[in-house]
Amino acid sequence: VGPTPVVAEAAARRLVGRRPAPELFEEVGREVAASVAPDSDIHASAEYRQHVAGVLSRRALARAVERARGEGR
Repeated sequence: VGPTPVVAEAAARRLVGRRPAPELFEEVGREVAASVAPDSDIHASAEYRQHVAGVLSRRALARAVERARGEGR
C-alpha cells in the first residue's frame, strides 16, 4: 500500500501459538489495516489502501493454510 514494505509485527504476534481460523485471520487483518498509514494519491485513497492491506493479509493467511494442508493445488 506504499513505497516500502511493512512488517506488521503486532499482527504477526497475534498468530503465534494459535490455531489457524477465519476469525483469527479477520482479527489479524484488522490489526494490519490499523498499523499502516498509506498516502492518498490519484489512484487510491489512504482509507482504501488500508482496507486492501487488511483484505490481502486475510487472503494470504487463508491461502497459506490451504497450501500447508495440501489443498488448492
